[in-house]
Amino acid sequence: MARIFVGASIAAAFLLSTQVGSSVGARPRATPGELLGTIVVDPNAAGWSTSTFSLEAGQRYRLVATGTAQPTGSSTKYDAMYCYESCSNRDAFLRIGPATSANPIGLPIDAFQQPTPDTSCQPTYCKEGLPYEPTHEYTIEDFYPPSSGRLEVGDGNQFAQQYFGPNAYTASSGFKVEIYSAGSWPPLPDGVVSLASVSNGCGGGKAGEYGIQQRLGNTSTFRNSNNPFGTRYTVHFEKACDLHDAGYSGAKVLDPINGGLIDYFEYTRLDVDHKFLADMRKLCEEQIPADAPVALADCKATGGKSSFGAETRYHFVRNFGRRFFRIRPDLNGSWSGDGVTVKITQDLRSVRGTWRDGDVHGEFRGTLISQDQDSVVQGFAHTSAKPAFSRITIVVEPDKPNELRVTGRVLGGTLTR
Repeated sequence: MARIFVGASIAAAFLLSTQVGSSVGARPRATPGELLGTIVVDPNAAGWSTSTFSLEAGQRYRLVATGTAQPTGSSTKYDAMYCYESCSNRDAFLRIGPATSANPIGLPIDAFQQPTPDTSCQPTYCKEGLPYEPTHEYTIEDFYPPSSGRLEVGDGNQFAQQYFGPNAYTASSGFKVEIYSAGSWPPLPDGVVSLASVSNGCGGGKAGEYGIQQRLGNTSTFRNSNNPFGTRYTVHFEKACDLHDAGYSGAKVLDPINGGLIDYFEYTRLDVDHKFLADMRKLCEEQIPADAPVALADCKATGGKSSFGAETRYHFVRNFGRRFFRIRPDLNGSWSGDGVTVKITQDLRSVRGTWRDGDVHGEFRGTLISQDQDSVVQGFAHTSAKPAFSRITIVVEPDKPNELRVTGRVLGGTLTR
């Protein structure tokens, strides 16, 4: 429930003015990122508003809500999603209808982030809800209207008036809600890199560098008896070492030993090392026949008396590999540069960013790609002023986790947090 002041919450109305399209009931044609309409909040009016044009159920839009409200005579302040002064809790101010008997006060704006509204997302609690934003600007990147037709927008008290009667409060400030067309984004990279670009066999150095360590570490020879003239079995461990290199970089690669793709982004160092051991033991089984049990056992273990086995290599990386394991980038947060603040959200390899420069609203989406020496985000960006998609590249260096180098047509330069 919304916080109540002397028996009622703030009464507000929302006046929708569209900037494109003239026929009532028809969804205006728009290019991606185009502003479809602006909802201006009048905190001193009663009753929710109904949009003057229709939205389509199942169609994705973008919704941006800004502003604050303070009831006259009260010290409590609200933004669209939170009570932030004289209290500190989620208490969603903005609601979207239609009102139902189950939700007589409507649902908060972050309940509409999927084609079917999340009815468990309530004003005071929402598992997948938006976090508090000190700038009081909230963006629903994927906003889906509850049904086809005109949108009903108001606050909790406005929807409740139909059940409990009118209550009006005056407030000194207002809100603005902008609805943008989302359009279809170009396909984003899948994040896969070639194994050769992030590996160099069983030794140190950058990808592609091969030297004395590789010549000594790539292979080992095992005998099936103590007879120096007995059969020798040379095992190549390069593929396991290459995958281990990819794992320490957090890369997404094809697995030449087990088949298919493997994404190391969520692997811990211990996870990577355990897979390294399992891969080496599988290579032992593939290159030493079962009728040579002594050689096979030595290969899987510490190598016997005259060689290095899978466990030997495993213990080496466990003891000395810590400084080579790369911490995966976490880009979540606010990044600033050249007077612009970009809010970035990251879900594993999926990265999104939004910003505002005056009246221009911008957005990028991309894929985090783990490379040998750094990571990059490759994707697309556009703004309300330049709605056509253009490519954007963001470089993340491991020794500079709070600095991004951005190259793009609508956003560029260095961002820091």
